[in-house]
Amino acid sequence: MRISLSLLCLLCYASYAQQPFNPIEKSFPLKWKIKIGIASFKTNVVFNNGTLIIGSNGSNFMDYNTYDKNSGVYVINRKTGVIIKKIGGEELGDMDVNGTLFHNNKLYFGNDNEEFLCTNLDGKVLWRNPASGDIEHEPALLSNKNKQYIVYATESGEVKAVDPETGLKIWNYYTPDFKGWKPGDNRMIFKVKAYFSNSNSFYIKPLLVDLNMDGVNDLVYVTYDEKIFAINGYDGKLLWRKNYQGLNSMIANIGTQKEPLIFVTHSVYNSNDIRLNKFDIINRKGNIVKQQIFGSNDYVSGLNALNIDNGKIMFACRDSIMLIDKVGNYSTTSRVILYDYVSISGDLVKENRNGYSPILANNIFLYKGLKSALVLNQRDYANSNIGFVEIVSIDQGKVLERYALPSASEMPPVIDDIDMDGKLDLLISGFDGYLYCYSLNIKK
Repeated sequence: MRISLSLLCLLCYASYAQQPFNPIEKSFPLKWKIKIGIASFKTNVVFNNGTLIIGSNGSNFMDYNTYDKNSGVYVINRKTGVIIKKIGGEELGDMDVNGTLFHNNKLYFGNDNEEFLCTNLDGKVLWRNPASGDIEHEPALLSNKNKQYIVYATESGEVKAVDPETGLKIWNYYTPDFKGWKPGDNRMIFKVKAYFSNSNSFYIKPLLVDLNMDGVNDLVYVTYDEKIFAINGYDGKLLWRKNYQGLNSMIANIGTQKEPLIFVTHSVYNSNDIRLNKFDIINRKGNIVKQQIFGSNDYVSGLNALNIDNGKIMFACRDSIMLIDKVGNYSTTSRVILYDYVSISGDLVKENRNGYSPILANNIFLYKGLKSALVLNQRDYANSNIGFVEIVSIDQGKVLERYALPSASEMPPVIDDIDMDGKLDLLISGFDGYLYCYSLNIKK
């Protein structure tokens, strides 16, 4: 269908101003909201008695100034949403924080100022390590007999295990192409260089599985330069590494802790330049035991996976929800919803409103008596300044509801009893800088 230029202009506006879904607060009342800055898909939430702890990227994911007053770590009253304490936001540097770990009444986190910190909940810095690059994901806690390690990794390609009390190194691993800072290098030259460079190694939190059966969890990382690294949790040595074309950032254990099976998705192009989507199941030794082409060329995999009943995992794609078991059997539930879009050439076409990187909430729940999952679409492509969530019935295999959020978002939704009233709530942040708590009015 071809259209006139004047109609094209009208429809171009209409395609981005179509009727949004019902606002979420119409069905799930807002309990509180608080301005903390932006959370990312790497952000986790820690619950500690009557408080929650969450990192913030402040006003922007990229700080172009030397100080952003909103970045750091927030300690928030779970019932009221009142900020109790802000930690780690200092006068100089890029203090963006995503992942946090709370252990033995101490808080551990890295930031975009190339450092890793241990503080108490009053904000006192107990120790601070210079790092070889920005630290994006939440730290890992490993246990080795009577010892515990804190493990963190940098964008530039270092994995490091330290003593929780002192911050002293236990072991570290460098990727073969590592170009970050090492002890003894000029720190100032590195800091200037790091400000103008982007690195591609360790962004996503590792999968913790005991690959070599020595009683200590190992760390499996997916990197942004299309590699999988398996690092020995005991001594930091490389167990195995695999290179992938089109590797996605989602990784899961589809087996058990005793018999782990690593699940990843990736995209390849055939001789006709058509994208094919594959999933691989990899055993503890790094060998592929199952590889399967699945889905359409719009089947872009989401950012996380969720273990559910009967040994299955669930993950979201742009057009579907996928359930898969450890031998590779899978089923799909369509979640496509279309809107009219005018292409650059003037054609009126149908486009998927769903986001390219959907994110599952942390739990499944009963909604109207049905076992259900919640999916975040980071943006509504028909109304690009907002996002929306879907409630998908696992029992019936269909989307039950869609609700518009006040803002676009990429924080993994948290479903829990946030305010401790015995009912489930939804916690999510927006690119508008607010953290929102909605009542789902479902008994925990």
